[in-house]
Amino acid sequence: MVSVQPPPGGRELPYARVLLLPTVLMAAASGAAVALVTAPARVAVGCCGAVATLLV
Repeated sequence: MVSVQPPPGGRELPYARVLLLPTVLMAAASGAAVALVTAPARVAVGCCGAVATLLV
């Protein structure tokens, strides 16, 4: 019989892109937030952003 299934490994995203893209986006958002807040809040926003980046 002839197989009608597509060959394996068709259109899957590379593993590194799937894992790194959300982390890079979260780090960029955290950096932007640190740049936009006032000086007294920068440490708190930076710490929260670092924790959020690690959790992603």
